[in-house]
Amino acid sequence: MNGTQSIKKDIGSENEGFAGTLSNIALTDLIQICCMACSDMAIRVKNDSESGMIYIRDGRIVHATCRESVGEAAFYEILSWKGGSFETIAKKTIPETSIDQNYQFLLLEAARIADENEEANDCSGMISEDESLRVLIVDDSTMMRRILADLISSDKRITVAGTAENGEEALEKIKELKPDIITLDVNMPVMGGQRALKHIMIQSPCPVLILSSLGKKCYPVIIDFLRLGAVDFIKKPDKKEDLSNYRAALVEKIFTAAIAKIDNFKRVKLPGIIKNKDFQSGVGSCESLVIINSGMGGYAELIRLAPLLRPDNNTSLVLFQNMPDEFMKPVSDYLDQISRFNFLPLQDGPSLANGFCYISSNRLIARYNNYNTNSTGGTGSINIEPQSMFDGDRGSMFHLFLNSVADSFRGQVLVVLLSGADVGDPAGLLNIRKKGGKILIQQLATCLMPYPLETIQKEELADHELSPDEIAEYIGRIDA
Repeated sequence: MNGTQSIKKDIGSENEGFAGTLSNIALTDLIQICCMACSDMAIRVKNDSESGMIYIRDGRIVHATCRESVGEAAFYEILSWKGGSFETIAKKTIPETSIDQNYQFLLLEAARIADENEEANDCSGMISEDESLRVLIVDDSTMMRRILADLISSDKRITVAGTAENGEEALEKIKELKPDIITLDVNMPVMGGQRALKHIMIQSPCPVLILSSLGKKCYPVIIDFLRLGAVDFIKKPDKKEDLSNYRAALVEKIFTAAIAKIDNFKRVKLPGIIKNKDFQSGVGSCESLVIINSGMGGYAELIRLAPLLRPDNNTSLVLFQNMPDEFMKPVSDYLDQISRFNFLPLQDGPSLANGFCYISSNRLIARYNNYNTNSTGGTGSINIEPQSMFDGDRGSMFHLFLNSVADSFRGQVLVVLLSGADVGDPAGLLNIRKKGGKILIQQLATCLMPYPLETIQKEELADHELSPDEIAEYIGRIDA
């Protein structure tokens, strides 16, 4: 490489270079040529009305921008385009450094993402009108049943198989209609949602999506439904709701919930309340960190896991769950009652304290800032950034947190991925492993929603695949 840089310097001092046009060359080939030649330049890429920039310095891809995205997310988005044009700009000023991976990794990862998107597109086209998802709507409100039916049936891949106004009627309709998924109201006359859910899971197991109003009294009820077998929940639309946005969210939930492996579900017994916690939390900063990520189907696993966790003098937990931001506090309060750990919502603030578990939505942009880069352990603070900074990427922000703790807790990070965990950019997991951390995944055969973890298993990123009970035991050995 030094020889190449020397040649580059010699040529640059005597020659201004050539100007011209390249045809029949792929963007990936151009990037490889520029990186192997240790170039300093920018590549402007255009695709119809969209454009992006890739910046190269000394043969390394250091920055990329595309619409609202920056860094690796922008780079992968640019390389996902099927066609377009590009031009190179020599000695372009680089606004910032947002990419730390080598170009070989970036190109391989871009190819992997393209393959996954291709598979997803192929799968999405497999649902014809004759093979559409069949949904049973259960709600005691005639108006709500009509609204939901209109929203759901507007997607040609979904058919409203029928409606029911209470749990008792729903059980009869399930036998008759055999739906692929059920939307279930919480409060209904004759037979309420909770009793109906218990019967559904025993008599005719089927993915159930809970629809409920959100409020202080409703939160514990929703969590209990998730403990009893519901795959996920979504709030009911209200008068102020943008129905087009709500429809998109509802349809996405329906399609995701419909592929849940409902036979893998095991009802979680109602945990006992722990009134006296015999561990003095918050004495000193933590030296090791356990990061748990859970998604659709993972609430029940968290409820099963929380009572088994044992706090110690060195370890802090950070829990990411795919949930609305307003649900963080209710989940935190619920788990705090059944665990010896102290649960709190993750917020801006000082260092992570031992004996605490901090809860965050995995769409929250959370980073760890280390005060002393020469030390290892929790000597820094949490920084919560506004979601508006990443409007172009509304997916999981989990990888940003992983990258921020990899150096500070070098070799002292354990990442646990439960059912439905959305890890975002896998580079975060790779960084944890590179710095000596460990990664556990829940056994796929026990997951209500195994498919996100299947990718982790396929890429061989996990050190172990364990049952929820084995995961709790493994976490307990960290301080040993």
